[in-house]
Order: sequence, then structure tokens, then C-alpha cells
Amino acid sequence: MQIMPILNLIIDSIVLSDLPKFVFAIIVLVLSFTAVCGDVCAQDQGGTVIHYLPPLWPFHAFLVSLGLIFMIGAMLMARRRKGRRGWLKTHKTLGLLGVSLAIAGVLMAVFMVTTFMGVYFIGIMHAYVGMASLLLVVLAPMAGYMQFKLKDMRVHAIHKLFGRLAILFMLTNAALGLQLIFR
Repeated sequence: MQIMPILNLIIDSIVLSDLPKFVFAIIVLVLSFTAVCGDVCAQDQGGTVIHYLPPLWPFHAFLVSLGLIFMIGAMLMARRRKGRRGWLKTHKTLGLLGVSLAIAGVLMAVFMVTTFMGVYFIGIMHAYVGMASLLLVVLAPMAGYMQFKLKDMRVHAIHKLFGRLAILFMLTNAALGLQLIFR
């Protein structure tokens, strides 16, 4: 199995066609900069540099990674199978499963940090991007639900934007998490 065609498919699907290309480029540049330089501020609330991974981190990583995979699957379903029989039900199922797994992963992270590190939040870039991802992960299905209630295409555009941004933020946060693991 070749990885490049899959990556190209994902990148083609994520491209925010509703936004001007320069806005998308700015978003990608900011997230890339965050992923590369985010380790600079790896400090807890007291200002101590963190060089410790709690023992439950593989469970957190597994849950959010699986959530990301299901969310990408939901996005690809909407992009590639729209109009075919059952696509919307599959899109909703994959999306909500991805959201549920991502939320479970965040809850695992909160449990991990409070139990093993004794604080409620660690002031590192991975945590900040994770919270932004969580917000987008929750807002995307809410907007998806509201688009059917309000029957407004602007809400549909917001749903697509939040979903795509959630995936971009989660991919960026995965890079930040890998930095924490491999340093």
C-alpha cells in the first residue's frame, strides 16, 4: 500500500475551497509553525519545564488517533460518496464515532495529567492546540445538526469549515504529541 496517494487524497479533501487560498495558506503556515516550534513552551503552571510522560499516554494517543481516523473517514465519505445511497448515514456515524473517541481521548488526558502530574492543565502547546481541537470537534457536529434544522447553506459552510479545521488542528496536535514522545 502506497502512502502518497492516500496523503494526496486527504490533502485534496481538506483544502478549504470555501476560503481564499491565501487564508488557507496562512492557516497551514501557522499550524506548521506551531507543530515545529511548540515544544519551546513545555512548562507546567509553576514554570517548570516538563520532561515527563505519564504512563497512560498510549491510551490517550490511541483514542484521539482513532477519533481522527474516523473523522477523516467521515470527511472523505462526504467528499467522495455524496449523493450515493446511505452516504449521509455513514457520514454521521463515522463523524460521531470520531467525535466520541476524540472526547474520550481528551478525558483520558485530563485524568492522566491530574492523577500523575498533580495539576489540572499543563501549559504546553500540545494542550492548547488540543483544547482548540476539542472545541472544533464539538462545534462541527453541532453545526451539522443545525444545518438540517435551519435549512441554511451558510450553516452548512460553517459545518464544513469546522470539520476541516478540526482535522487540521488534530493533525497538528499529533505532531506536537509526537514531539513530546520522542524528545
